[in-house]
Amino acid sequence: MNVAVSRAKDLFIVFAAANRWNNGKVFGLMSGFAQRSDAVFARSQDPAADLQEAHPSPQATVLNNENLEPAIRREPAESRHLDSDAVTLSTVLKSWHETGELRHEDTELNARILNLRLNEVGVLRGEPGAWSPSKLAQILGVRVVKRQNAQGTHYDSIEYTVAMRQLLLELYREGKI
Repeated sequence: MNVAVSRAKDLFIVFAAANRWNNGKVFGLMSGFAQRSDAVFARSQDPAADLQEAHPSPQATVLNNENLEPAIRREPAESRHLDSDAVTLSTVLKSWHETGELRHEDTELNARILNLRLNEVGVLRGEPGAWSPSKLAQILGVRVVKRQNAQGTHYDSIEYTVAMRQLLLELYREGKI
């Protein structure tokens, strides 16, 4: 899978069983970056025609956004809903605490302290109260989400997608953050 992903230029399509999505190391990581489609690929009533389509003559077919069926056309990155699973660092820490991931010396670890560690390794930049994700962190799945509190005040919430949470956990387990 690594080679296929690294060589894909504009579009990478994975066919898999629905229960594999967001399940396991590879699909869990991929689901943080990919867009899932429930496209249905219908067969014709003529099995001979299906066989001929499955084994076309040896001429190259170039696929791009213009000649893809609408159900599988790639959406621009800005319009994808990749952030629906993003959560705050406090939620990440709560999850780590509940699953027993925190080291003994980190039982009192909070978002303020972890933000400082993330700044040291280049995930966040700025200073307490004015953090922002680095460019690389944004690519890997750190999002800035506009929120509004109960008093109506707007603020930026730094949130972490599934893929980024997995990367953070790996870094934490390796003692790098």
